Amino acid sequence: MISIGTVIGIVDPDSIDPGEEPIRIGAIVGLLGLISGMAFASVLAFTERHKKLIHLSLTRVAVWGMIGGAAFPLLTTMVDKLALITGGLGALFAAGTVAIARSAERREVGSGSRAQSLPHTAP
Repeated sequence: MISIGTVIGIVDPDSIDPGEEPIRIGAIVGLLGLISGMAFASVLAFTERHKKLIHLSLTRVAVWGMIGGAAFPLLTTMVDKLALITGGLGALFAAGTVAIARSAERREVGSGSRAQSLPHTAP
């Protein structure tokens, strides 16, 4: 997002209004992503708490991601059309993250290695 704003600032600097600087827009989008990710993680942890990662449906995870991504724009004074973008990105990122984690888990199980846990130390 910052790079897009930087390119626009170089090509057409007059089109950037006060308050639309790349750093400021990047911070706003980053905060929105953080809040949406936390909403997704909370919904997923609550609704799928007894399932292992390998047994999660990517479709259901995408739906939870879409809900988490769309929640903030819909519950605030932001433009509701933004929920279409953030919901779609939430679904994409949620399903993608679980797919990558599954792939790593399958690779680990297939190789026969187990994740090492940290040794327990007394306080």
